[in-house]
Parts: sequence; C-alpha cells; structure tokens
Amino acid sequence: MATVRALATVTVRALATVTVRALATVTVRALATVTVRALATADRS
Repeated sequence: MATVRALATVTVRALATVTVRALATVTVRALATVTVRALATADRS
C-alpha cells in the first residue's frame, strides 16, 4: 500500500504543479494582452 500511496502523492503533486503553471501562464498572457491593447488604445487616442 505504501507504493500506491507514494504513486498517488507523486501524481497529485505533478498534476498540481502542471495546473498551477498552466494557470500562471494563462494569467500572464491575459495580462500582457490586456496591457498591450490598453497601450495601443492610449497611443491611438
């Protein structure tokens, strides 16, 4: 059972890490996009 628990723990940690990285990437991209659009709009006006 210890092996199963270890595998489960590693799997959960890996999934959590991937999820956090994905969310961080999406957030950064979204912020960058919004910032660029805002700057572009400000430059036009």
